[in-house]
Amino acid sequence: MTLELIIEPIFFIIALAAIFLQPAGIPGNFMAVGFLLLHKIIFHDGASWFFIIAGLILALLGEGVESVMGVVGARRYGATKWGMAAAFAGSLVGAVIGTALLPVAGTLLGIFAGGFILTFLVESFLVRQGVEKGFRAGAGTLLGRVISTAFKYSIGFILLLFMAWGFWL
Repeated sequence: MTLELIIEPIFFIIALAAIFLQPAGIPGNFMAVGFLLLHKIIFHDGASWFFIIAGLILALLGEGVESVMGVVGARRYGATKWGMAAAFAGSLVGAVIGTALLPVAGTLLGIFAGGFILTFLVESFLVRQGVEKGFRAGAGTLLGRVISTAFKYSIGFILLLFMAWGFWL
């Protein structure tokens, strides 16, 4: 049995788990790219440099989209600068609380709920836009976070396809 037959499934399984654990702060997309690069360095074959570089660009794009979409969603649905700051802060606080209560799933739920709740509260009561506008801004935050999470997971699955292609096809 060659070393490749042992390492490739291990790399793939770890990358798959890391991609699913991204809401808990695991850099799953970057780990997948790292495994592609490590495989190339160790075995001198497998994924092409195109897949490795494209994977890195996709992983960076996923991080960029994730970091701005909650705020963009809040702004699109009427949040003020205070509401956009609340969207960002609420997602961070929600992630910490969610992780403490229920690791992984709680992290994702905390990101969504924290951003929504804090944006809603800030817009409704601190900025005094009213409950309806606060709810709308909070919903925009939630929508932006859902879109960014789906986008980042989609990139993760593309990277898994890159790995499968580079390892086994």
